[in-house]
Amino acid sequence: MDLVFSLPNRLSQRPPKTDSQNTLSEWLCYIHNDVNQKIGKSIFDCHRVNERWRDGWNDGSCD
Repeated sequence: MDLVFSLPNRLSQRPPKTDSQNTLSEWLCYIHNDVNQKIGKSIFDCHRVNERWRDGWNDGSCD
């Protein structure tokens, strides 16, 4: 499985969404999840991407 060479295919199937920081962050998360799914890793809830990497968890925890 060659993940590097499949990126152009992913980009053509799911072009970047750049209209806002939120949509770009979610798009990057979906691409990351595509790779994780292919290699058997868990996926992340992309609707929570800003809570995880920008704002911090709503409950105040560190991770």
